[in-house]
Amino acid sequence: MALRVRNEDGTSYSFTDIGRDFLRVGCGYSLQGAGHYTVRIMLSGTMSSICMGLCGAAIGGTLTGSAALPFLICACGGFVFGAWGYYRTSLRESMIVLERYPRLLQLHLDANFPQKNFLSWRQDQSMLMVAWLTAQPAVNKVFEEREQQLVDEARSEILLEAKEQALISES
Repeated sequence: MALRVRNEDGTSYSFTDIGRDFLRVGCGYSLQGAGHYTVRIMLSGTMSSICMGLCGAAIGGTLTGSAALPFLICACGGFVFGAWGYYRTSLRESMIVLERYPRLLQLHLDANFPQKNFLSWRQDQSMLMVAWLTAQPAVNKVFEEREQQLVDEARSEILLEAKEQALISES
């Protein structure tokens, strides 16, 4: 699950939702599925491209006196590694969600890809990731409800123990 922050009113949001909310407010539309995945993979690749390019330029400039070619090579490699890393992370997270909530992900797979004409395992993985991204709000809601249920159970156990301690101390 993503890093979550709890608001004063009891609701929570994850930092992965910030990009979606930014596009919803800034561009006037909400990305779902493949569009959301495309934006996230491009941002991941771009950020790693910037970091790797600047590091390559600094090292190349120090060693050779020219930073242009090392920047270009490292920036291209950074984009590829960043995009591939995000792909692997998305696949791992979607497999975890598939294991935990198979019916929910099946619902999103059917909604996003009604033709069910899976040609290769690579397409199956990509469709699974798109279904995971569209199911993410529902998965977050299930997580929050389960978390609240555990908190309520813990509170009731603490109150029960406090009542037992009060009865013992009164005796």
